[in-house]
Amino acid sequence: MTLKQILLFCFSIAGILAVNTSCAYIASQQANNTEIIDHHTSQNALDWAGIYAGTLPCADCAGIATTVILQYDNTFELQMIYEGKSTHPFVDRGQIEWDKAGRTIRLIGLNTVPMQFQVGENILFLLDQEGQRIHGALAPYYLLPKIK
Repeated sequence: MTLKQILLFCFSIAGILAVNTSCAYIASQQANNTEIIDHHTSQNALDWAGIYAGTLPCADCAGIATTVILQYDNTFELQMIYEGKSTHPFVDRGQIEWDKAGRTIRLIGLNTVPMQFQVGENILFLLDQEGQRIHGALAPYYLLPKIK
């Protein structure tokens, strides 16, 4: 055998062993139902601080013009104007509390009803009292897009 044939044989064996080992590892991961965990969350992967504004539905007025200002120091300012009832905003300030998954925030220190939002890419989704996204025909009205 020539040196070229010996090297070709060695590289072939090494390639077969590498593919075999790789396939065995993938099969063992699948057998163990091992899941790859993505550690990116709204809290650490999005540029979530800023000003969000929109008009939320209101049971006894034309709508609630709502502005939420979120700061990276985990503070907020909430301004709400009840359209058709008042021209002066109700203003609340307090702390932001993130959930364990880093996806939703709760506004702490409100003088009104507690509010929770799911933080998305340049948008806040107002959550219901159980912390769930609002679905159905009115769902598009419970969004506050980021304006700045």
